[in-house]
Amino acid sequence: MGEQFFNWVWNTANIPFARWGILAVITGLRALCRGILSKYYGINIMPGLTIYPERRLLDKYTDLEETLKMAEIIEAYSIIGFNLMNKVTRPERYVKKLLLPRPDCNSLKNLEDTTSREGNFTPTIKTSTQIAIKNKIPVRWYPEFIGYSYYIANRNKDNGWVHVEYVLPHTSDHLKRPSMRINKKEYPKIFNYYVEAFDEMWSNAYTPTDEDLN
Repeated sequence: MGEQFFNWVWNTANIPFARWGILAVITGLRALCRGILSKYYGINIMPGLTIYPERRLLDKYTDLEETLKMAEIIEAYSIIGFNLMNKVTRPERYVKKLLLPRPDCNSLKNLEDTTSREGNFTPTIKTSTQIAIKNKIPVRWYPEFIGYSYYIANRNKDNGWVHVEYVLPHTSDHLKRPSMRINKKEYPKIFNYYVEAFDEMWSNAYTPTDEDLN
């Protein structure tokens, strides 16, 4: 509806000065919204890049399932896979590849021991793996935890993006972890950096066996 209204206004305003005025208003509104989000919420929005200073803000102002609906293909490296596999209706519609760290790796154990997050990662990773297998989502375990999780959307399309969330050991509040969303169109080299890394990790990961999941 918004796009149709804009097109109608744009086509109606066939005088160049009128169109310049419309663009100025739109540009001004966008700048105002960016300023409000940055000043009062700490969310920095730039062309092709959005930075969320902590997870609380990401959860408050975005919805995971609605975000996934805007993507045709999601390839993900996740720490435990809980949100993707447990909070999304029919995750197989979006997630086409899922990488998880091997539950007993030392790097994940170090994260578990030095952050405020409660609970054990191992059973959650195994449960997420079982859900992925049940839903016919290709899933592999990478030998180590890499320090962040990320989702790649629509790698072969102009509207592709990657969302990167940093998860570091020795942090007192795991909900303070920052993240950023990078658009392929504006930052193709950065986008391709994450795509190439994902492909290499996928090649060096393995499919867990029934014995691994017991």
